[in-house]
Amino acid sequence: MPSKLGPHFIGTPGLPRWLQAGARVFKFDPSSLGASGQIPAGPLVVGKLDQREDSLNLTDWKAYMNGGGTPATVAAHRFNVQREIFVGGNKPRVDRYLVNPRIDVWEDDNEVVPDNPDEARWYSDYCIEMMRLYESIGRRRANFCFAVGTPDVRPGDPADVWPHLLPAIRHASDHGHYLALHEYMGYEADLGVGWKQIDGQRRLTRRWHGRRDAAGQPDERYPYGYVALRYRLIYDTYLRPAGLAGVPLLITELGCDSVETVTPAGGSVGTWQEHRGFWSGAGHDPEATYADMLTWYDHHIRQDAFVRGAMIFTVGSVGIWAKWDIAGTGVEERVLNYITSEQNKEDETMTDSPQPATPVAQVNLGAAAAPAELTNPNAAETAGFASDTDMNRVPAGAPFRATWTFRNSGQSTWGGDYRLVYADTPHPETVNNARSTLGAAASYTLAELGAPPVRPGETVALTLTFHAPAAPGTYATNWQLAAPDGRRFGPIRWLRAVVVAVAEAGTLRYEVVSFTNTAGDFNNLQPGQEFSGTWTLRNTGSRAWDGDFRVTYLDRPVDGTADTVRDPMGAKPVATLRQVSGRERVAPGETVAIRLELVAPNAPGA
Repeated sequence: MPSKLGPHFIGTPGLPRWLQAGARVFKFDPSSLGASGQIPAGPLVVGKLDQREDSLNLTDWKAYMNGGGTPATVAAHRFNVQREIFVGGNKPRVDRYLVNPRIDVWEDDNEVVPDNPDEARWYSDYCIEMMRLYESIGRRRANFCFAVGTPDVRPGDPADVWPHLLPAIRHASDHGHYLALHEYMGYEADLGVGWKQIDGQRRLTRRWHGRRDAAGQPDERYPYGYVALRYRLIYDTYLRPAGLAGVPLLITELGCDSVETVTPAGGSVGTWQEHRGFWSGAGHDPEATYADMLTWYDHHIRQDAFVRGAMIFTVGSVGIWAKWDIAGTGVEERVLNYITSEQNKEDETMTDSPQPATPVAQVNLGAAAAPAELTNPNAAETAGFASDTDMNRVPAGAPFRATWTFRNSGQSTWGGDYRLVYADTPHPETVNNARSTLGAAASYTLAELGAPPVRPGETVALTLTFHAPAAPGTYATNWQLAAPDGRRFGPIRWLRAVVVAVAEAGTLRYEVVSFTNTAGDFNNLQPGQEFSGTWTLRNTGSRAWDGDFRVTYLDRPVDGTADTVRDPMGAKPVATLRQVSGRERVAPGETVAIRLELVAPNAPGA
């Protein structure tokens, strides 16, 4: 088969050139579905649908599940809401599925991951119902669309979600549907692949991660990856033993977006556009480097007959997606030339080679671990960050709070004697900055931070209070989790504070003007009831708020909630001001309406 690379379009810049190059897969986002009609017969075409859209009363599957919906009713609702689309006044609604006949496969989920077996079983049933609905109109579905590195691979663990997804995978295999995953590379394509690993301190180390032969020796022809090529581990661990090794797979997002667990100390974290300076400083042409990474990935997926294509995120962009965009760059030029040159070349498939007689050795993928840690039941992964100040304008000498959220991706429960400890280990984002505890103690137990026991699969938000230095400048601090025996584990979490003179920083203050909600009486909410809350705030400080300011859930008591159970109630724990208000700037004295979509907990209580 020719190259399996194709575009993930936001808009359709350069569509004729991708057609001329002979790309075999195309993906169109909701704003450009109509352009799919230009694709001739032959290539596979994927259409992406909205996952959340207020005007359509549409949200993701997990929000509906948490609201008490059944798989069948939720599937019917989401399928039909996406189908009948309002296109303007005095115009009839259109059936989006029928007016886009060139779309072969519909993708309606995006990076919402089941966190436990119960959710996985519900989600599997839901996927089956969705596939049946697409079958009724002669179309196929891309199932899962999980984010890079998720869900965890933990065979034998009672919390492992993958075995509970197998019924949906089997239905996809039996009825011609697809699995879909997202895979992104770090600043080097093969970091975390095969022998090229990093240890818990982000040092390069040689440790095999890949298929083994019948004698248990590394089969160097078939490496796995922790982020890129991770799908191979999933297929060999779960699908192949279940007789599902041939279910077709689409990598519906492929690109460069560095993940900490495959970035060694001194490495660069970010998108390919954000790596330009790093690559240039090392004497490399950034655009040629990224294009080579994409073609490297293509050579590997062409060894796997079940992989039908990988869509490069992104070709075209709006807003923040420009950091991923290759449209009009030397990257796009090189990839198009490569696709053209590969049209008559044949693949060398590997998946039909003999399989290991013994189970593939596994490590927990929540964090890249050193050889001595392979049996360590403690593992963690990043799950969020928030602060109560703008880290680019911290007033000199001022206190500020920062919250890191961790997910327990290991096998142990983190009790109150686990610790969050200062780490002087350099991190790529702080290696060039002065590092210290920034006025905090060097170690805190989780009990001291008010955290309950954290079971496998659960998340915990840990908040520290820091004090900015008196002298303006850029300062940093790094922190890591540690077990009671002192062994550190999980990612190094960091922050970097740009300290400015007090007069330059401006003040950040607000007052609550009003609050409204769509539920009416808060004393009579039904379990799982969906509603929205709108807070109107006035900027009473001397500094404008931009769209990147954060609205953050904090699990700590305040007046009125000290004696109640606190819960984010279905809202995102961290959102930008633009996401919850649509505003890009709120000047001093102005008001802004912040709206959160909420779901009442299922358990009765206050």
